[in-house]
Amino acid sequence: MAAAAKRLRKWLKKTEPEAVARAYSLSRPVQAELGGLEQMRHQEVFMRAKALVDENITNPFMKMPYLSAAERLYRISRDYEGLAATKMATAEAAMWIRRGLDVVLLTAIARLFSLEVVIEEIMPTVAVAKFQVIPHEGELAIDETDTPYVLVEFTSDKVQEVEGRVEVEPLGSPDRIRIVEYEKLSPDGPWTVLNAGEEDVSLLPHEPGKPPVIRLPKKLEKYGYRAEITALDLAPRTVRFNFQRLVLE
Repeated sequence: MAAAAKRLRKWLKKTEPEAVARAYSLSRPVQAELGGLEQMRHQEVFMRAKALVDENITNPFMKMPYLSAAERLYRISRDYEGLAATKMATAEAAMWIRRGLDVVLLTAIARLFSLEVVIEEIMPTVAVAKFQVIPHEGELAIDETDTPYVLVEFTSDKVQEVEGRVEVEPLGSPDRIRIVEYEKLSPDGPWTVLNAGEEDVSLLPHEPGKPPVIRLPKKLEKYGYRAEITALDLAPRTVRFNFQRLVLE
């Protein structure tokens, strides 16, 4: 009990309002200077990466993931050196590639911060050899809201590139659709969420007379992939989908 009382007295002394205010007033100029320097560094990083992304990406919805990857790679360059920096940058790039980002552009972004990405640890060694293209396409009837329906699902020990498009006719407003992508990280492992997002179909840009198309960017998968769609507001409805699997040796 005496030790607890002593700790309480020390805590009360350290957190006494006048002492805290005095310490803050003394440290604030230093914090402001350091914060200003950090903001300048952050802006420099953002502008360097943005210029590269703007040069290579035209779809505005795809630019933000690359800028997020750039910020994380910058932090790796600041916190790690040598082999550790290379390993961390390679692991970071691999994560973003699984989310559908381009390996060449990610490598270029990493080099902005003097980071090397070991492509051989991300890509299969014979990835250039096309082995088999497997289409998954058709129509899917969605009978109820708030119920997930499977668009495509497969398991395989071969490395595969997967990308898809889902054509959704808007029924009203709001008309929200949720699409969740899952992957397997091991042959017998559980399904793990890869990407999840919601779109209001009534707000998506599209050509007159044609329904909007939701694109699921290309990603590398090995042990399994599944995509589910859920109508959150309006049903019944029918969606058309087209997925392409490129199986690599």
